[in-house]
Amino acid sequence: RCRFNMTWSQTYSGHKFDILNPDRDAIVIEDIAHSLALINRFNGHTKWPYSVAQHSVLVSQLVPEQYALHGLMHDAAEAYLGDIPKPWKSYVSIRGVDIDDIEADIDDAIHERFGLLGGTPEEVWAADFAALCGERVALMPSEHNWGPVDEWSDELKEPVIERMSWQWAEQSFIRRFRELTA
Repeated sequence: RCRFNMTWSQTYSGHKFDILNPDRDAIVIEDIAHSLALINRFNGHTKWPYSVAQHSVLVSQLVPEQYALHGLMHDAAEAYLGDIPKPWKSYVSIRGVDIDDIEADIDDAIHERFGLLGGTPEEVWAADFAALCGERVALMPSEHNWGPVDEWSDELKEPVIERMSWQWAEQSFIRRFRELTA
């Protein structure tokens, strides 16, 4: 059994990223786009592959324009931590440090790197929830009751969820980023 005591990993572009000491200079949009395009939402339990990158582009399109970059980047920390499903995220810690605290530090570094001041606006979380409602209907229909998600799904205009390759999701993420930062 091999044990590592490393808190860093190498990114797609070759940077060394330490999750416990996030360095804003090690954060590049290509790493975020590539990683999120390869990470499936819902731990891969969907009818077809659906990436965090595609979800992020969708959220950026659902918010008012002034929050679009925040929407695009709202899950960017997952490029470094992975997408931990919400039902058990609050139970995860790394060496006694709550994963939410680690994610918040990475979010802070990402926000600083891309000039996103003031944290994530409420409008982004509302759009994230709207996207979740649409994703639940399109990607995960089942007999199970999702509580508030199912209740809101009936009232919200659900976004169209299309099949998209990971390569297309990566490019869509980068295109959206460039559009918003031009």
